[in-house]
Amino acid sequence: MIVTVAVTAAQVPVLELEVVLDETSVRVVQAEWTAVVRRAADVTELVNFWLLSAVFVVEVGVSLIGGLVVVGLIVEMLDAGLVVLSLGSELGGADGEAGLLLGV
Repeated sequence: MIVTVAVTAAQVPVLELEVVLDETSVRVVQAEWTAVVRRAADVTELVNFWLLSAVFVVEVGVSLIGGLVVVGLIVEMLDAGLVVLSLGSELGGADGEAGLLLGV
């Protein structure tokens, strides 16, 4: 299954990930920053997103600090009997909103 994840901060798209999910692995096949992020040298935000499915927990962390962009992707296997279908997001800092759009 190929999942496209679009990360937004303050309703501005900042990152698009194309992720391949199969029975044994999760691979990021493409990660592309938007032009807004590439120009945001003075932005300091920390965004964490969680995608929970019946098989995987995927955490995508995006840090923008003084023009340095750091991305972390953490994947954990869930108990096969656990079925959790939910989306969550959290934005560090006082301003703006964060969101996660999921397309299959």
